[in-house]
Amino acid sequence: MIFKSKCVIIAMCITTFSLNSILAQKKTLRTDLVQKDTISENTRLWNTLVFFDYRGINTIDIAVGGSKTTGDLPDSEFALYYKLGYKYFIKDHFNVNMTYHNYYVAFGDVYNERFTSIDFNFEYFVAPYTRFSPFVQAGIGSNFQNKSKNSSFKFQWTLGVEYIVTDGIGIKLFGEHNTNFSDELDGLSEGNTNDLAIRLGCGINFYFGGKKRKAERLSRIKTVIKSNLLE
Repeated sequence: MIFKSKCVIIAMCITTFSLNSILAQKKTLRTDLVQKDTISENTRLWNTLVFFDYRGINTIDIAVGGSKTTGDLPDSEFALYYKLGYKYFIKDHFNVNMTYHNYYVAFGDVYNERFTSIDFNFEYFVAPYTRFSPFVQAGIGSNFQNKSKNSSFKFQWTLGVEYIVTDGIGIKLFGEHNTNFSDELDGLSEGNTNDLAIRLGCGINFYFGGKKRKAERLSRIKTVIKSNLLE
């Protein structure tokens, strides 16, 4: 009887020890996984902080170049084009912007008129955490002929590249395609298609702002103590 009681006690001790070991291993495994996830998330957040060194959430956009319109008249020419705009980054990769454009529609000695357009675009940066990044944007706008009250709507899309020469300042090259919802940009309406315009230019982006967003991101970076990994 005594022997059986000792066996039961020993079996209970072994079982308790085994259960404690299993629970300890599971806790250690869980802690290791949480720690790895935390380190991975911290690394990701730290890598995104460079956005606020190179760029910012606000941008003043200045550019100059040439514009060429395809219409009903022959001898289309590249003419002076410039723009001034503002961008706001909703996310590191993504911004919304509004730009003022001034350009000429020129066809040899026959037609040379100055136009203004106001454009609204959505823009996507492929690599906002590096100095060099391609970008693409698309949106809608409206043309206004400076000598008259004539106006027309248009759709535009742009491809370009930007390089950060120093923190907060980027230079860019871009090409923009404009599809006008009118056939009278060149003063005539004789074709079967609406007038098109190509803009090629170079410019400068001046970045500023983002301290509050950077501070919020820093506060999300977890430490071992914050994650209670020592418990």
